Parts: sequence; structure tokens; C-alpha cells
Amino acid sequence: MVISGYGAESDLETVLPLLRGEYPDDTVDFFFHRPMDWAAPAYYAELTSDDDGGTVTLTHIAGDTLAARLGPALYATEDPDDHATGWGGA
Repeated sequence: MVISGYGAESDLETVLPLLRGEYPDDTVDFFFHRPMDWAAPAYYAELTSDDDGGTVTLTHIAGDTLAARLGPALYATEDPDDHATGWGGA
């Protein structure tokens, strides 16, 4: 699952436990995409949380690495209105 958005980093500690609760029997890998804006460059990250789900760690990864792991699903969900660099270029 890829979570994307400006400033969404501050909400990940809330969102990940909710998503894990919604899919308790599934193995779900979480990734984060931060679009580029005037103040900060775009990036992708793999998300991991501690055992309590209270602390989320972002480990930056290359867009090409994410694309290789997710395959066509990454591009199938691309937002046509997002003109930021990313989707393989971050």
C-alpha cells in the first residue's frame, strides 16, 4: 500500500494502526510517497512501525526500487493531476 501526500508524515502514526486493524489477516507492506513542493524534494520511503504501532520509521528508497517491488500496480494508481517528480524519479 502506498500512502501519498504533502505533510502526511505527521499522520502516519495514526493511519498505520488503523490500516493494520482493517486487514488483520493480511500481510501488508506500507510505502510512502511525498510529492515535491517548493520547500522539500520528493521521496519514497518504506514504512515500518514498532510492535506497539506508536512509532513509524521512514526508510528512504529509490523510486525504481519501489517500482520493481510493486510492479504495474504503482503506475496504475498514479494521480494524473500530480505533476510532481516522483513515480520512479524521486
